[in-house]
Amino acid sequence: MAKVAREMVERAGVDVDQLVELLVKNAAAELTTYYYYTIRG
Repeated sequence: MAKVAREMVERAGVDVDQLVELLVKNAAAELTTYYYYTIRG
């Protein structure tokens, strides 16, 4: 299933590796913000 999804995204002209890198960075930033506000809360 993941292979099919990756192929579809690649066919759409998206650099999958760059997309994954950006998503991981965004998730890390969101978790940092969540914990910051949770701990200070």
